[in-house]
Amino acid sequence: MPHHASFVLIAAGAVTAVCIMPTTAGFQLSSSGSMIWENNCSFSGNDYRSLMAIRNVCGNVCDSDSQCTHWTWNLDICLLKTGAQFVKSVNWTASCGYIVSSNEKAPYQVQTSAEGPASAKVSKRDPSPTVALSRTAAPSSTAALSRTAAPSSTAALSRTAAPSSTAAPSPAAPTSAVPSPSLSRPAPAPSPVPSRPLSLVGTQSSESNSAQALPNSGLSAAEMSEMLSRINAYRTQQGLSALNIDNRLVAASARHSRDQANHCRMTHESSNGMTLGSRIAAQGYDFETVTENVAAGQQTVEDVMTSWWNSPGHRANLLNRDVRNVGFAKVVNNNCGSYDTYWTQDFGRLD
Repeated sequence: MPHHASFVLIAAGAVTAVCIMPTTAGFQLSSSGSMIWENNCSFSGNDYRSLMAIRNVCGNVCDSDSQCTHWTWNLDICLLKTGAQFVKSVNWTASCGYIVSSNEKAPYQVQTSAEGPASAKVSKRDPSPTVALSRTAAPSSTAALSRTAAPSSTAALSRTAAPSSTAAPSPAAPTSAVPSPSLSRPAPAPSPVPSRPLSLVGTQSSESNSAQALPNSGLSAAEMSEMLSRINAYRTQQGLSALNIDNRLVAASARHSRDQANHCRMTHESSNGMTLGSRIAAQGYDFETVTENVAAGQQTVEDVMTSWWNSPGHRANLLNRDVRNVGFAKVVNNNCGSYDTYWTQDFGRLD
């Protein structure tokens, strides 16, 4: 069975179930040829596993799990199912799909139900205290800062307290988490890595609510549009307001990604000791609230957004009710090994 290279989970065996489906069904073959999927549908019963995931991840996890024969995705909950026969019903907030063998593209026996839309409720897991970095795993810690609220338990920063732990990728220990230095004693800046010039890939030209000249985000116009669309799609699904790009947050993100790439390290604190709040304020953004996501190693907007979305702390920043603006950037340094691409998202609300 073919698999997407970016998902290495569990070796999947070929599925060989009885295959019948009306030709009028709305199912379509995935690009990998290994699964059939359809929007606005749900499969009932036979659940054996659930997880928080976006729709594409749901299908790929099922494809990689030898026990999984079909799945339903509904409001960010992925329900993995097993069995050769299943009932399909209409659900306008869900999608469903099933795995086909590598040699046959015919689907399973499906019974269509006349039931209306259904919803799934699964309790969310607590965020993991460990931090791991990879091209496909969830990125490092998140940072949140507010003038009025206490810092959160997930790598929170404040103007008065020392920041929590941050993650620093390195060739020797790509999954290690190290404590960040105290704000009262900033860490000395690591020596820059002798390298080729950094690559700021592309420019973006979309309008924002800042009067400053548009900074270089390192993202193409298409990538900027894709990331903003994904953020606002997630928020709209949860009944939250859409965000607008603010040039000052773009500039802060670009400066931080450049600093991270210069030193081949990922953390919420700059190499000169500046914290999230001081970096944002330095760009003239007089904030009431500001939060940040960082990541390293992911090569595309889809990859990094999937990693952030599947990490509870980062997803909380994407769905923060108190923010109104966003800026994001990436910088590439090919001399940083596996972690050659450094991403930053800064979210904020003006005072």
